[in-house]
Amino acid sequence: MKGSWRFEAFRLDLDHAELWSGNHPVPLSPKEFETLYVLVENAGLLVSKEELISRVWPDSFVGDGSLARNISALRRSLGDDVIQTVSRRGYRFVPPVTHEVCSPKAIDPVRAETVQVQPEIAQNTPAVVSVPLWRRWPRLLSAVALVLTAVGVFLLWTQNKSGAAARRPVRIAVLPFVNLTGDPNEEYLCDGLTEAMISELSRLSPDRLSVIARTSAMHYKGTTAPIPQIGRDLNVDYLLESSVRGSTERAHITTQLVRASDATHQWTGEYERDLKDLVSVQQRVAIGIAEEIRLSLNASTNARLRQPSPVDPEAYRYYLLGQFYWNKRDREGLLTARDYFQRAIDRDSQFAKAYAGLANTYLVLAAGYLPDVPIREIYAQGRAASQHALDLDETLPDAHAALAFVQMMDEWNWSGAEANYRRTLTLDPNDANAHHWYALYLVGMKRPQEAVKEIRCALDLDPLSLAISYNAGFIYALAGMHEEAVRQLNRALEIDPNNAVAHGLLGLVYQRNGQYDLSMAEFQTAQKLSGGPVPYLGGVASVEALSGHRQDAEKHLAVLLKAREKQVVPGCLLAFIYAGLGETKSALRWVAAGVEDRSCSAIEINNDTMFDVIRADPRFLDIQREMKLQP
Repeated sequence: MKGSWRFEAFRLDLDHAELWSGNHPVPLSPKEFETLYVLVENAGLLVSKEELISRVWPDSFVGDGSLARNISALRRSLGDDVIQTVSRRGYRFVPPVTHEVCSPKAIDPVRAETVQVQPEIAQNTPAVVSVPLWRRWPRLLSAVALVLTAVGVFLLWTQNKSGAAARRPVRIAVLPFVNLTGDPNEEYLCDGLTEAMISELSRLSPDRLSVIARTSAMHYKGTTAPIPQIGRDLNVDYLLESSVRGSTERAHITTQLVRASDATHQWTGEYERDLKDLVSVQQRVAIGIAEEIRLSLNASTNARLRQPSPVDPEAYRYYLLGQFYWNKRDREGLLTARDYFQRAIDRDSQFAKAYAGLANTYLVLAAGYLPDVPIREIYAQGRAASQHALDLDETLPDAHAALAFVQMMDEWNWSGAEANYRRTLTLDPNDANAHHWYALYLVGMKRPQEAVKEIRCALDLDPLSLAISYNAGFIYALAGMHEEAVRQLNRALEIDPNNAVAHGLLGLVYQRNGQYDLSMAEFQTAQKLSGGPVPYLGGVASVEALSGHRQDAEKHLAVLLKAREKQVVPGCLLAFIYAGLGETKSALRWVAAGVEDRSCSAIEINNDTMFDVIRADPRFLDIQREMKLQP
């Protein structure tokens, strides 16, 4: 059939294989034109994916990904609502079309052949509204859904090309979205898009797709490092690069998949979106990906994904700002994050993710950021927030991990903590932080081999995370792997040479191995970097006690006891010094105080060699029983 097809403001010229919008040509590749022709020819009818592929690629074998890319390109040119996706079946061209037999320069109305099509879905053209970029967040994530689908299909297809690839997951890192909006205040939005992409890809197919965690990916924000170097640093097969441009009316997302080994571009997508009705975007993303790559979802997952969960856009904005400040991991940032998460909850009391964000904020604040607030009170607030999140959505991995941490550190509910860690990793096996915290739990339970396995998994998923890196060294030390512990802590110091915690833990490893000169040097460095005499003075004093410098140890101990009257000095730290001095009665008293203030956890009680001098004392055994630990 020759001539032209007309629909809306477009004309499909069959004689010259061209698409026109008014007097302007619309650029299409040959395969995109053929895809559009088949759909227009069957306007109003369902065209299966199989039929489209056989018509457009009659002599080639291609997968759904090629067709999906063509449909995506056509939607960019024609509008989102022109081509309807019919789940698991195919596509339908929606607008009415008219076929013109003659050339448009000399149309004979008598010969004009009109094809009447009644679309099944009414078309509503929304007015253009001038809105800030953050209010277009739901539409941006809809665009991300298209990116996720295409990337997922491509990566899984690539993996299946060879038996070697099929034996291990494809590894990908999502680099931070670049903010090209011209507004630095939109930076939190770009970070939010990055996290959304990582989160959705992580749960796409964990046994076949491994995704580098956010902490490591964000190391490359604003980087000019070559792609192959980043690929080697993170040990990944592919990198996903993205940027966001925007005006007050439209936002433009560009994303490209790059092969890490040689920086070859494998796939590029461009998406332009405006504000439409608020939808449950994350659920639509997950459903779309599952359908495109034909993942089999169980009944409960299907039910969760298909249950509507609208979110107030202002509440979502507060949530994103909370995440942005939480990731700063300093006192000011954490307190700001707490306020934003609470504002999100005040705006939408059913917003489960905001409760999970609030819970994680309290858990980090418990690590000494609120010295005037009892740590157990902070844990109680974290527990309440995590439980509320789970009451609203039992499938949130972050909420399960937060609850497990409270059960481990505050409640001594060992079976409950393990169950929640396992549940977290069932929901999201790519959650590096859950592997990290579970490893700390396992070493506390005197299961060092399992702990080493989990922390290595965390390192694999998040190789540039400073906290995971230095805690890996700590776990190796408790597992009796002294040389590996030293190597790992030095790797952590390569990430941040001025990190006081890493120097302090290295001092601890040297101390427990009897290398007192090296230990003293590391504790003194940590003390200097921490900006005050108290935080690592306990390490210095314990080394002095163990190495026979009793007078110096007692002098520093007196400073710490006086400081405890005004600020939180952990009871466990004082217990270590008294144990080093051989004063068992005082050591036992401060162990009990450390258990009460939660500075002595199962990790120290069950593993620390500093307590070997009091481990057989009945009073120490009573403390173990109080904590529900086996002697």
